[in-house]
Amino acid sequence: MWKPPRGKGFTLIELLVVISIIAVLMAILMPALGMVRKQARNTACLANLKHWGLVISMRANDHNGSMVSGWLQDANGVRDYWINSFRPYYSKEPKMLLCPTAKKPEYDETGGRTAAQHPFAAWGIAQTDQYGWMRKGDFGSYGINDWTNNPPPGVDPLGRKRAWHWRSINVKGVANIPVLLDCLWMGGRPEHTNSLPTQNGEFGAGDDRMKSFCMDRHSGGTNGLFLDFTARKVPLKSFWRLKWHRQFDTTKGPTAEEWDRDAAWARKYPY
Repeated sequence: MWKPPRGKGFTLIELLVVISIIAVLMAILMPALGMVRKQARNTACLANLKHWGLVISMRANDHNGSMVSGWLQDANGVRDYWINSFRPYYSKEPKMLLCPTAKKPEYDETGGRTAAQHPFAAWGIAQTDQYGWMRKGDFGSYGINDWTNNPPPGVDPLGRKRAWHWRSINVKGVANIPVLLDCLWMGGRPEHTNSLPTQNGEFGAGDDRMKSFCMDRHSGGTNGLFLDFTARKVPLKSFWRLKWHRQFDTTKGPTAEEWDRDAAWARKYPY
């Protein structure tokens, strides 16, 4: 009986060798692909912040160069916070509120905790309309430097001196004045006396607000928009060198020894 000739196929050894080679190549390529994804998200975040620069610039130009009044507490419960004040300029692009590496909010629509963890969690979601400075459903992962606000004359917001606020885009040293940055909350007023974060993504409560900005979200730091409307990466250990408010002492930040002692998780980052 005639039988068709047998073709030469892969032996088991040859198949295992091919699989091994593929596995080695994947092991080599995966870290590189991960790095490419991180770089892409970082680039997208910086592009986001540059768009925010246009928003803040347009709003300031419409108000003679002044910044928003900010979060105020007076007899009338007045609120003029950035999220709502800038809304007419960004309402068609609500995703601008989100850093691409921190899209999932810490709380869901019902107020329940999600699986999102700092420093890669967004703040929100707002459960109600809040006094005109936030709307139901708002959430994001950027926060404003509240020292850039322009409180009304005679008002020291939350006990913070009005004279320390920048209030306008027309000031000196704009390249070192942070406006909008990656943040664990909607904003804050950092001080040079603030303590170091004891872990990456530690929330800064009360007056200890530097922690909410100072984290590793983008390979050793965060991204920020400055008052000259440029966006750049802010290395982790340089936050105390930024001019957050008019009286902020950029020479009184933590030393390298203090970083090593109080923020051991950050030892691998340059000082």
